[in-house]
Amino acid sequence: MLVYKYLSPARVDVVESALIRFTPPLELNDPFEAQPCLLDYRDHLRAYLAKECGRADKPVSPADIDGLVDTHISNLQRRIGEVTVVLSLSKNCDNRLMWSHYGKSHQGFVIGFDSDNDFFSVQREQIRLSPTEVQYSAERANVPVDSSVPPNQFLAPDREFLLTKSQDWAYEEEIRVLADPQKADITKAGPNGRDISLFQFPSTAVREIILGYRIPTDLASTLTEIVRSSYSHARILRAALNERLFKMDINV
Repeated sequence: MLVYKYLSPARVDVVESALIRFTPPLELNDPFEAQPCLLDYRDHLRAYLAKECGRADKPVSPADIDGLVDTHISNLQRRIGEVTVVLSLSKNCDNRLMWSHYGKSHQGFVIGFDSDNDFFSVQREQIRLSPTEVQYSAERANVPVDSSVPPNQFLAPDREFLLTKSQDWAYEEEIRVLADPQKADITKAGPNGRDISLFQFPSTAVREIILGYRIPTDLASTLTEIVRSSYSHARILRAALNERLFKMDINV
């Protein structure tokens, strides 16, 4: 199966270097990203801490317990961005909104990746989860509660809440790959203090390069040359306006 990455013109470096960024969940554009429903978990944690603190010689007030809960939740959410990074792809290469939002108003391009390529295999150890469809829901995913497991042993992330998004995003038909940032091929300091995790993909992982409808001529020429020299097996396609319908045609 082919899966697609929409890119702006500035990201021509992705195909030049064969390096692609996997992003920390908390840096993605949805504010609900990696923000699961914590109501049940918070109650479970509060009860656990109250019981543990009740065994101490010095009494602990409910306010103190609430403070401990808040600190633990804050640390939990911080860890989400430290242990897993995300590559967002799509099942669809001709979505007009995706071309507008991520392809800089159709001036960019799309990479068509082969999802069966070894680059996406969990056998490589870098990858935590091979390409998997995002589920769209009206409700946020719940952090699991297991009464037999102390809540302070819970380690984020849980796959369910990294693969569940609001129904508002369903048009993206998103496919996600989860990876270990500690095993990135290149790690660089980002402008916001968080590391940028880059993973090297083999040329064989690329099957198509699709040029945007409004792509600048010089960028189209650059991408064509890159494909001929480094991805000679890949097809070069171009997005065009359908003459009858509100849809994009992808042509050879």
